Amino acid sequence: MQTYQNNKKIIFLINTEYHLLLAKYIFNIHFPSYQPLFLIIKNKNRFKSPIIFDTTIKLIESPLFFKKGFNKIIFFKSFNEVLLNNYDIVLSFQDAEFVNNILISEIKQRYNSKIILCQDGLASYVNDYSYFKLLKKTIKIFYIKYFLNFKEISFVLKWGKNKNVDEYLLTNPNDLYFKTKKEINTLEFEQNDLFIKQIEKLFNFDIKKLNIVKTDRYIFFLSQGFLDKESRNLEFNLIKKLKQISIQNNLKLIIKLHPSDSRNDIINLIDDEKIELIKENIPAELILTLFNNSYIISGYSTSLLTKTKTNKYYWVYPILYKKFKSKFKVEHINIIDNFDQLQLDLND
Repeated sequence: MQTYQNNKKIIFLINTEYHLLLAKYIFNIHFPSYQPLFLIIKNKNRFKSPIIFDTTIKLIESPLFFKKGFNKIIFFKSFNEVLLNNYDIVLSFQDAEFVNNILISEIKQRYNSKIILCQDGLASYVNDYSYFKLLKKTIKIFYIKYFLNFKEISFVLKWGKNKNVDEYLLTNPNDLYFKTKKEINTLEFEQNDLFIKQIEKLFNFDIKKLNIVKTDRYIFFLSQGFLDKESRNLEFNLIKKLKQISIQNNLKLIIKLHPSDSRNDIINLIDDEKIELIKENIPAELILTLFNNSYIISGYSTSLLTKTKTNKYYWVYPILYKKFKSKFKVEHINIIDNFDQLQLDLND
């Protein structure tokens, strides 16, 4: 069993596979002497593939707030063991999600813990909230707070706006979508071989099984989850075009499905050796370390923020998602407005 240099404790609130990867990295770099708990709050679309548990990892199914018969007693019974510990720090990637929101408020109230909010995809950088979405969330919070009697829940509609947050941890601190007087620290995320081995073991996955050869060149496309019908069709058509380009340019095409995405239309397209499909729920950031002199393409996946010097990176959301608007730009990621522009680059 690992021993720790002090009695300080930190809890990481984990909602996705990416959160777990990043939490392990943050712990290794910033809090190696703390006693950690990596709390996985699992919903039906996440952690479908088994991970290797140790004494520092705990998984709890996300409560169904809107299921008949659910109440506050059931919730706190699920999290009672977790809440008995006096945590010095709570590090979460989401502060508006109902479970995270309640746990942050409850732990802050009990132990006056420091709350650190780490980036969660583009939510930290893009103020993309429709009136309908905000109204829907408002109604749900009213229901949880007053009908289910969760006084602990804070009235938070958008990422980052939880009053309990003390500090932000971001890869791009200057691009936070709102102004704040709270402390903002920079997250330098650089994976090395030792960390990659640790993550492989954690996710019970040998990355060599992907058979990605360093000397070969690839098009790696990451599908996006939670798309409307129009965007799904546009994404499907883009993949068909990428398949043609890969054949013409002797590139290998690999597609990674979003964890929330079954996408039988894409699966049915994988009919020959020209396309490889990755369905395992392993973080894309881990796979990206394998590519060299290749093309990494996605609608707007923040996995592309993890870069290597020799690859080229593309966000193609202007082509695929007509309703999505963003002023957020990253130096190494090209934002593509039309397919001809992308094709010129891939034919280079």
